[in-house]
Amino acid sequence: MKLTSAGANKMIKAWNEDLEGLLKKEEAESRTTYGINEEPLPANYDFARMQQQMDALNQKIAVLRHAVNVFNTTTMLEGFGFTIDEALVRMAMLTKKKQRLAQMKQVPLLVRTSPGYGSNTPEMTCRNYDAEQVEQEYRRVSDQLTALQLTLDRANLLLEFEVELEG
Repeated sequence: MKLTSAGANKMIKAWNEDLEGLLKKEEAESRTTYGINEEPLPANYDFARMQQQMDALNQKIAVLRHAVNVFNTTTMLEGFGFTIDEALVRMAMLTKKKQRLAQMKQVPLLVRTSPGYGSNTPEMTCRNYDAEQVEQEYRRVSDQLTALQLTLDRANLLLEFEVELEG
């Protein structure tokens, strides 16, 4: 079966929801509560069948996750010279850097602070970097992150890979 990464991830999400539904069903049906003077109603729960259904879903999820991982580690991201897997790592790093630069952009040039305990002399804190350089780097990182995200989105939506799913 041919799939895109986006399609595969939607299938995995749906199967996880199905698995969650089976777990809730098992929780509800695997025990019967009744009063001491009551006759228990016949249970509709089949342990072996329930385990078989859950194992089958977990197997499909494992096969598809592996296929996505292989796709991510072997597919070069157009225009960047590295794989999708590497792109995901780089995006996380760029996001952290962007957050740090956003905080640096907010630091004023000079701040007067109140004197601490036991002191009457106020202190001054001075920013030791050029705010314009920080702004330029923030824009460069932001643009790089956006370009990487858009290219990754395009790859996830358009590039297909083959996977064998049983059942």
